[in-house]
Amino acid sequence: MWHPKRLILWISVLIVIIQSAPAFAQEDLFFHGSVIEELDEGQGTALDRDLLMGDILELGADLGLDLSTSLIWTDTRSQISGADLKSNLSLDARPSRDLRLFAKGLLTISTSSGQDEPISSEFRVTELFVDSNIGDRVFFRAGKQTVNWGVGYFMSPADIINIARIDPQNPEAQREGPLSLKANVPAGSHNLYLYIISDGSLSREGLALAPKAEFVLGKSEVGVGGFLKKDCAPRAMVTLSTSLGKTAVFGEGVLSYGSDKRFIVYDPESPFGIAVVDRDDEFFVQGTLGFRHTFRDEEGHFNLSLAGQYLYNGEGYDDAKIISQNPIAIGFFLNEGSLSHADLASPGKHYVAASASWAKMFRSDVSTTAFWLGNLSDGSGMANLSASWSPSTYVTGSIGLTKTYGGSGTEYARYGESVAAYARLSLKTQGFYWRVAR
Repeated sequence: MWHPKRLILWISVLIVIIQSAPAFAQEDLFFHGSVIEELDEGQGTALDRDLLMGDILELGADLGLDLSTSLIWTDTRSQISGADLKSNLSLDARPSRDLRLFAKGLLTISTSSGQDEPISSEFRVTELFVDSNIGDRVFFRAGKQTVNWGVGYFMSPADIINIARIDPQNPEAQREGPLSLKANVPAGSHNLYLYIISDGSLSREGLALAPKAEFVLGKSEVGVGGFLKKDCAPRAMVTLSTSLGKTAVFGEGVLSYGSDKRFIVYDPESPFGIAVVDRDDEFFVQGTLGFRHTFRDEEGHFNLSLAGQYLYNGEGYDDAKIISQNPIAIGFFLNEGSLSHADLASPGKHYVAASASWAKMFRSDVSTTAFWLGNLSDGSGMANLSASWSPSTYVTGSIGLTKTYGGSGTEYARYGESVAAYARLSLKTQGFYWRVAR
């Protein structure tokens, strides 16, 4: 969450710039449509120019309601998780051809079956940035923004900038990005980037530098970049996106000198038999390789999507049981502050994820999805099978079954194996937008 003073400062900047824009006439006040999509980095400047010369202000809002309930077989007790009412609010202003302001926030009102806080609300700023350029040659974006850095689908070790990690069960969801300044210099079909990233302060310790270059080579795109920040492990990364026939193939590699994590090691001199150490003078390698394939017949009966990915996590443990077999010591280290929950994230060295989905089965309103995520190092994982029915754009009902497996204390079965059945009903409204033209 942002500090209120910082949020007020950014909103004040938006208001001042918008108020400095020339007078305009109100036309096409109300209409329905979809949110303006962000252009992929490096797309042609002609389309950019058309957009920048368009409407001067657009305000948008949508509304969604999620109702869900679940039954967990570990205690055979039905648990009603309640309802979430969500609304995305957006502002897109273009006071001049070379200036654009964009803001987006998510308002969430939740109800639960608990008695302590039956109703809670939260407003979170997801994006807040300003776009500008110098002579249509150097393009700038300043503010809170999602960064397109890695190419992984379920997991992305090369995504070393965004605040939020990819959710393997919802890999296409937008992730929260950092407060940063991006400079982009297109060079034909290639692109050069420089990011200056802030953790909320303008001190040297709070700033990071991340250069990146993207090269288009035939049907492939190669990216190389780095990340530098004081008191953090320096990292270098390389990404590859290509295709083999109709199958998209992607890969990432990351090399770091040292790690930002603290590690647990066996120590016979410790009362617990284990200790917490830093590993700042070692090299760590992470890499991933995956694919995505879609197939659709001419009649539309079979709309199939397959995806799979393998991840090697060099910052994981050769013996992942060192965590699951020492719960008392781990709890002690967490309480005294020598270890954090972030240090315990992704303890395995080998991970695999896969999914298969069949959308609009036989041209009906029914879709099915199967998903699996496994930590091959400690033998734990989770599998999900779901079916959804969407009779319209605004109504979706779904049911599913989730199985977690592995020994007690492992990553995906920390409290033992479980089976859960769930049902969900989602109601959405069509986006409502108010546009003011020049």
